[in-house]
Amino acid sequence: MKPILLSLLFLPVFAFGQKFPYLDYVQKNDSVKTGQAIMYGNFVQRLGFSSGGFPQEMTVRHVETGTVYIFRVKSTFKSKKEDFFCVHLPPGRYTVENYYWTQSKWYGATAHREPVFKNTKSRRLGKMEAEGTVNEENPEQYEFTLQPDVVTYVGTWNFERDAVRFFDEKPRLDEKVKKIFKKLAFDNVGVAIPQ
Repeated sequence: MKPILLSLLFLPVFAFGQKFPYLDYVQKNDSVKTGQAIMYGNFVQRLGFSSGGFPQEMTVRHVETGTVYIFRVKSTFKSKKEDFFCVHLPPGRYTVENYYWTQSKWYGATAHREPVFKNTKSRRLGKMEAEGTVNEENPEQYEFTLQPDVVTYVGTWNFERDAVRFFDEKPRLDEKVKKIFKKLAFDNVGVAIPQ
């Protein structure tokens, strides 16, 4: 029974047969690595308690290199509606790519991948992609830029509904993260809300 449960925990990304490099999470005594960046923000998940304790993940693509990175926005066995993320990554311009989530069902679970575009409901876009009707005329992607050697706030990423929203709640989140990451100067950070 344990091997089956453990294999389900990694279902969101591996179910789609893609392997992306995972971003390193900032530890409580970390500082910004030379030549790197740190991004932090808040994430509001779609499911809350009905997520069944499955993890949820996001992918971002470094525009200059084309590398797609993945990071967890909801930990395994957590059902909180909202959680923060804080990760190390290379500086540069990024696009927000996909949201991976698993919905608990009475018979197990269903894995979902939703592409993220501006002014488009993500579930509808997933159907368009499956039908092969996504093209260059479809809405553009959200972008943000991270500077080297800087901690950057990237906003609250609200995926609670189909229409994704990014907004600024920096003072509220800073009160929480200042207590955890004592070596990072949260009073002097960059702000890059995806637009």
